[in-house]
Amino acid sequence: MDEITYVRFNAERDFGRVRDLFDRAGDYVRLETGKEPGDEYVRECLSGAPPQIGPDGYHNYGLERPDGTLAGFAGSIQGYYAPKDWYMGLLVLDPAERGKGLGTAAFAFIRERAEALGAPVIRIAVLDANKAGRRFWERQGFTLERTVPGDPEGDGHMRHVRRLELDGGAP
Repeated sequence: MDEITYVRFNAERDFGRVRDLFDRAGDYVRLETGKEPGDEYVRECLSGAPPQIGPDGYHNYGLERPDGTLAGFAGSIQGYYAPKDWYMGLLVLDPAERGKGLGTAAFAFIRERAEALGAPVIRIAVLDANKAGRRFWERQGFTLERTVPGDPEGDGHMRHVRRLELDGGAP
């Protein structure tokens, strides 16, 4: 794994770089949406969140290589389900970087930030169709909280909401 720098995204400034990464990681975008990567998906990943999440609640980071290209995207929000809870919206890697430990390192980076801000828990909703993703999150210590059936009017995917208890919520 090359030296990676974690950079906080600016939705406007970094739009093109994120779009380039999602084009390269199109296999995941197609799995999730059934469509090719597009501008709408990038916008949703960079700034889509429930209405109660303010601008400070977005924690979107690029995993930047020394040449400035992105090896990955780690996006999470703070304040969903409860004010201090974190929700990992997306961790996607360039296919050339998968299986090299970068996902584990990226999640450790996000976890450190969540703990530093006093988060008691991190949740993630893993697509039922994403078996490798489920195994990855289980290895990170996430346990099943509940299963949400697919919405035929949405993307149709069943999701497994997983949670990881953190020390940040301890007195």
